[in-house]
Amino acid sequence: MAESFSVERRKLMRFLGAKVILTPAALRGTGMVAKAVELAAKHGWFLTRQFENEANPDMHSATTALEILEDFEGETLDYWVTGYGTGGTLRAWPGC
Repeated sequence: MAESFSVERRKLMRFLGAKVILTPAALRGTGMVAKAVELAAKHGWFLTRQFENEANPDMHSATTALEILEDFEGETLDYWVTGYGTGGTLRAWPGC
């Protein structure tokens, strides 16, 4: 996790059982991914590679997008707001 992430986020991750390893803020997301790759190689861990894995938006397209559209069936959806992490939800949205 980049050292620029909030203390609250670090505490939450630790509460959930994670070992938090901080990376330089200047390296942003690239630094976090590089550290994950390094640790996975060292320890034989599996990386989901959610930023690169096409299954990420495919699953959101097959599930999240359909659920939202079904919830508004017969209505016009004027706005749609989402968080942005890996981009999977946004990329899965029809017409994006």
